[in-house]
Amino acid sequence: PTVVLTRQSTPPELPDAVTVDDGIDLPGLVTRLREQHPEGAIWLLGGGQVHRAFLAAGLVDDIWLHVMPVLLGEGISMFPGPFAEHALTLTQTRSHPNGVVLLRYQCS
Repeated sequence: PTVVLTRQSTPPELPDAVTVDDGIDLPGLVTRLREQHPEGAIWLLGGGQVHRAFLAAGLVDDIWLHVMPVLLGEGISMFPGPFAEHALTLTQTRSHPNGVVLLRYQCS
């Protein structure tokens, strides 16, 4: 299943969407998803604020970063501050012919 975390009203075409507020029980949500679907991994795709919340709650096992061969003069921070330091262990690298590099880290 796809679960959409949103701060907006839940769209009718996404019945599994979860409306997010500052009091959401992220560990409870992840526990329920793992109990309902023990065979599957949970992929978290989204912005820095979502990732920061899951990291702060200790709910991230791996981080997959794709480095694109483009330098930007400005942009949105990956993990907007304030943000606590997290130790990572590099577990995989893969480079692609187009210059994209995958870096996979295990969260400590």
